[in-house]
Amino acid sequence: METNEMQGAEPQQHDEINQLNTRLAELSKLYGAQQPEAERLLAEATNAAAHLNDRIVQLKADAYIDSLTGLPNRTAYNHDITCVWDRQLEHTIAYIDIDGLKVCNDHFGHPAGNRYIIKVADCLKLHCRPDERIYRIGGDEFVLISITDSVEMLNQRLEACRASLASSTFDDGQTPMSYSYGCAHANPQAGDVFHKMTAEADRHMYDYKFANATRNRMNKAFNEQYRALDTFDDFLDVRDRIFQALSLTDTGRYLFICNVDTDQSHWSQNAVQDFGLPAGNVHQMDKVWSQHIHPDDIDAWRQDIEEVMSGKKHRHRMRYRAKDASGRYITVTCSGIRLDGNESEPTLFAGSITNASIVESTDPATGVGDVRALMAAIEKRRELAKPTDLVAFKFENIDRINAVYGYQTGNDVLMELTGRILSQLPESPEFFRSYGLQFVLMFDSQPDIDLSDAAQRLWQTLMAPITVHDIDIVPVAHTTFARYSSITSQPLTVLSSLNRRLDAEIRSTAPTHHSPSALTQVGSFAAYDRRDKMTGLMRGNDFLHVADTHRSAHPNEDRAIVAIDLGRMRVFNEWYGRQAGDTLIAEVGSALQTLQADCGGIAGYWGQDDFVAYLPGDRRTIDTLYERIRGIVATRDDSVGFLPAFGVCPVGSEEHINILLYDHAKAALTRARHDFRNRIKFFEPETYAQREREDHLLSAFQHALNQGRITFHIQPQCDMETKKIIGGEALARWKDEDGGFVSPGTFVPLLERNGFAVTLDRHIWSLVFAWLSERLAQGLPCVPISVNISQTDLISVDVAKQFERLAMRHAVPTHYVKAEITESAYANNPEDVTTLASKLRSLGFSVLIDDFGSGSSSLSMLQNIDADVIKLDSRFMPVETSQADKGESIVKSVINMSWQIGMPVIVEGVETDKQIAFLHELGVRYVQGFYYYRPMPINAFEELLADSASIDPRGILLQNSGHTLPPQHGAAC
Repeated sequence: METNEMQGAEPQQHDEINQLNTRLAELSKLYGAQQPEAERLLAEATNAAAHLNDRIVQLKADAYIDSLTGLPNRTAYNHDITCVWDRQLEHTIAYIDIDGLKVCNDHFGHPAGNRYIIKVADCLKLHCRPDERIYRIGGDEFVLISITDSVEMLNQRLEACRASLASSTFDDGQTPMSYSYGCAHANPQAGDVFHKMTAEADRHMYDYKFANATRNRMNKAFNEQYRALDTFDDFLDVRDRIFQALSLTDTGRYLFICNVDTDQSHWSQNAVQDFGLPAGNVHQMDKVWSQHIHPDDIDAWRQDIEEVMSGKKHRHRMRYRAKDASGRYITVTCSGIRLDGNESEPTLFAGSITNASIVESTDPATGVGDVRALMAAIEKRRELAKPTDLVAFKFENIDRINAVYGYQTGNDVLMELTGRILSQLPESPEFFRSYGLQFVLMFDSQPDIDLSDAAQRLWQTLMAPITVHDIDIVPVAHTTFARYSSITSQPLTVLSSLNRRLDAEIRSTAPTHHSPSALTQVGSFAAYDRRDKMTGLMRGNDFLHVADTHRSAHPNEDRAIVAIDLGRMRVFNEWYGRQAGDTLIAEVGSALQTLQADCGGIAGYWGQDDFVAYLPGDRRTIDTLYERIRGIVATRDDSVGFLPAFGVCPVGSEEHINILLYDHAKAALTRARHDFRNRIKFFEPETYAQREREDHLLSAFQHALNQGRITFHIQPQCDMETKKIIGGEALARWKDEDGGFVSPGTFVPLLERNGFAVTLDRHIWSLVFAWLSERLAQGLPCVPISVNISQTDLISVDVAKQFERLAMRHAVPTHYVKAEITESAYANNPEDVTTLASKLRSLGFSVLIDDFGSGSSSLSMLQNIDADVIKLDSRFMPVETSQADKGESIVKSVINMSWQIGMPVIVEGVETDKQIAFLHELGVRYVQGFYYYRPMPINAFEELLADSASIDPRGILLQNSGHTLPPQHGAAC
């Protein structure tokens, strides 16, 4: 794998050696010629430096290279995989396990086993790409890391490698060499976690091993000759397969069986992998496993397990912390039962260990719920419309504790603090760790409880000194809160809102905190004395609390929440300096402090250039405030780019002032920022609701994609002369959970607007290639199928490379797939489209200009890109309207032009006899539309293909084709 992706910096010793060599060379030039003795000493020093450098290189090789295979070892793997995750690289990992190595060692000797290992390693090297790296991490275990291939692509290569390995045999000349493998993909930026990726790869490996047990089983004669007879080899046959299969039925659960009489134990392979056990068969289990248990938990565990082993009790159930293979302590639950034996049967202790961080969606360091559990809990409350209180807190100095005392101490501090919180609360809330050092408490909403006071009491609890491992630590924490009468937003939106509030709290928190019970009276409002020092305003959380208190006392007043943003403060700071920017923000804060006297309003500050006001909702008051703030900004710079923006959300008579209303004002503010003519925008419920619906639809799309409910239909393309099908267009379809379909007119534009069309397109491309591959492999008739390429695809993926990979992976000749590129994509990316078209055609794919005539770039596109076919936009087809004559003229012009340049045309949207007759007159040959066929499911299209008389597999006949196609197809597309 390329060093710039995987490798850390070279050891410091190399730099020092290089510097030493440089200095010695300089000294030799200066003094060597005049003083022979100095030259001799310098030569000796130079040799010593070279020897030391060789020694460092050798030590590094010994530390990172497996001596038997020459591959990087487990140490190198741990280093490289850490680099991959630190750099947030999307990657695929493969676990590879040699089949039958133990049997080979036992019956042919370890030299034969070593030859087996080397053979597997050499075979894997041959199938490993230059940008990948393979490691030997144990006796019979290898790992491969790829940052380019998907799971499917890596599976295909590993299967090909395994097939080539099967031509080699053990020393008996009969038993084929083989291995099992399992792959998993992870995208750290999408929230994937390391241990779940490795668990998935491990599970897939053993799924492969068991699914192919018959194929991989040693031949009968070999089994009869070499079957081992020792006690634990009984596990290596059917019972072992059942044992391992059970361990794979639930990720994160590890099985063990202990023979109490002989003190031998057998562990599932996932336990060996995840906890770094020496082997699956372990002697003196208590000594081995006790090394993994946290020192604070070991005494209780030892006492309980000794009672089981001595027969005083028969059941064991205990929750404790255990060290995994990475050296990190995780929370586990161990459950087991003692089965007393007799003269013919041994006494057994059998059970399972549950990794709470995987099975229970639990944070491994603290034992509270993780972010996935938090999002599930929010979603559940949203579905139930349940009133909810949220309190979030974040620790600031845990990173420094980790750096000084180590990560385990940091985790222990977090465990102590979370335990302290739970012990202080009068009732048991739902408790989660969301992101990093941020935690969230979730309660059933209780309007009679002051949530601000509750958050302050929590903060005081967290800030109390703590002693861990005889180290006195003073935590630094920040808190915020939110109250929802009902949760209407998606979980991610709720968390994002909570994160913004917490970040604003951190930015605006003064060095010292004061009790919220210390109130000062400002007119008729009670305001906390915890004010931002720069602006003199209440911080955001306190503002919401005070505004809500006023609203409860005056529910019928016409009021509004106004989100205020100063335009482009980052640019202002760059132009005029940070001090000038701070002065501007302070002056705006001073102006907002007078709201109480001016109009009975309240103001708050969220940090940076974000202000908020609660004031009378009439337009005159809002305009007056805007002009005042605009005037303050204009005295520094009256450029339009620095104009402030207002987002206004009127407050209903029954509404509380909470974070949701502020979000509504922020939604209006977003629109105002992009409108330099009207910098005051009011909240539009329907627009906001539409955004919420779109967010929900995007989430549902991903869910449907994971469940295989995103598929494609095909609309046939026909030759009007022969009435035969000459191709088809793949059109995305989304099956909902009820068996119906979500309209493409709904979800396709949504995905395009939000940049996710590439996810849909890549999925459809893969499905189309796989479908063509299956039919070709079975010798069934096919016609070329066209797929769509969107603007998003051009900037997100290397489309030509993706097509080439899919064609190679599925063994599909390139002339069976056509690429449709829209005119709008060309208008926005002319150079990229031109380059892409040339690459695709050089690979043998046909290129179609889709929706030709729909934009202003038609002729330019036709002149510049190397395309094969024009697809005329359906809007130009003549219909019974006043514009029919114009449509006919446009169609005639395009058809005549296509004949002149020798490029075939497919006319889309053909639906009526009149349109067919019109196209016949023009000499048009190829059409697509409802007149012949509507888009249809794959099975219906396959029924059409079954009639060989109704299809023409040559596709569209090109008039001037530069393609080299198979002889039986001629010049076709």
